[in-house]
Amino acid sequence: MKTNLQLHGVHPENIRKDNVVVVVVVVVVVVVVFFTLSTPIVKAEHTVVVEVVIVQLIFIVLEVVVVVVVVVVVVVVMKVLVVVLEVVVVVVELVIAVVVAVVVAPAVVVVVVVVVIVVVVVVVVVVVVVVVVVVVIIVVAVVVVVMEVVVVVVLVVSRRQDSLTYLLRQGEAQPISPGPLSCVLQVPALDIISIVSLVFLLLLLLLIRSSLYCGTSASTKGSTVYIHLSSRTTATGFMISNSEIVSRGV
Repeated sequence: MKTNLQLHGVHPENIRKDNVVVVVVVVVVVVVVFFTLSTPIVKAEHTVVVEVVIVQLIFIVLEVVVVVVVVVVVVVVMKVLVVVLEVVVVVVELVIAVVVAVVVAPAVVVVVVVVVIVVVVVVVVVVVVVVVVVVVIIVVAVVVVVMEVVVVVVLVVSRRQDSLTYLLRQGEAQPISPGPLSCVLQVPALDIISIVSLVFLLLLLLLIRSSLYCGTSASTKGSTVYIHLSSRTTATGFMISNSEIVSRGV
């Protein structure tokens, strides 16, 4: 009697192509969403509109920088994840050796191997996601502080801080369409968070897809068990016969 139990990932070449496509799509989508939703049209009859527009342009540039930084961070984390998954393969090999030394039944060996791989991959993905979230929060916090400083600098350089502040308080320079920004000079923290959230959700799908390329396939025939472990760059085969394990490279 022959049984097959397989858990396959994605081919590395397809993953690389998908990475490029997803990153490009994410950047385009984020830029389009920002320009269409986050840029208010200022209506005012005073010359301070020039300063307001300058500040808005600075916000746009800084938020685009945030998007690029987040994308780079996620890509770097994905590279680290690949190395971690390589280590996972080695750990699974050791687990197989220990299980075979203790357990005689080949079917149990196959089940244990698959369960260990699935659990380890899930744990690795969760840890990486937490790290990405922490890094993104830190980046957003730093950029918000930078924006606040830039606003102060622009107002001081313009030499119209008093009149500009007065106009904003009087409500004479308000956006025609509110958008995410409640005030033309307010630090768009909520807007940044929404953009980062969009990037994070899209790249999370890419991260999970890439991390799943750590698979195993196993088959049993009589008293012999064939197990194949694979990651992005390594593959190891095992043949277990009569409770004795023989390792061979594939």
